[in-house]
Formats: sequence, C-alpha cells, structure tokens
Amino acid sequence: MQEVARQAARDYIEGASKRQLLDRALDDELLHYAAALERLGQ
Repeated sequence: MQEVARQAARDYIEGASKRQLLDRALDDELLHYAAALERLGQ
C-alpha cells in the first residue's frame, strides 16, 4: 500500500512539474505572438 501511495505522489509531482514548464513556455510564446493571435481571432 505504501508503494502505491509513493508512486502516486511521484506521478503527481512529475505531472505538476511538466505542467508548470509547459505553462511557462506557453505564457512566453503567447506574449510573443499576442498581436498575431488577436488578428486571427477577428
């Protein structure tokens, strides 16, 4: 049971870290391309 809990914690931390990296990358790129994305949305 403890190993299952440990693995679940590892999976959560790994997933959260990947999400944070992706969020940061998207934030940077969205700022860079904000004007173009706005024009595409019109």
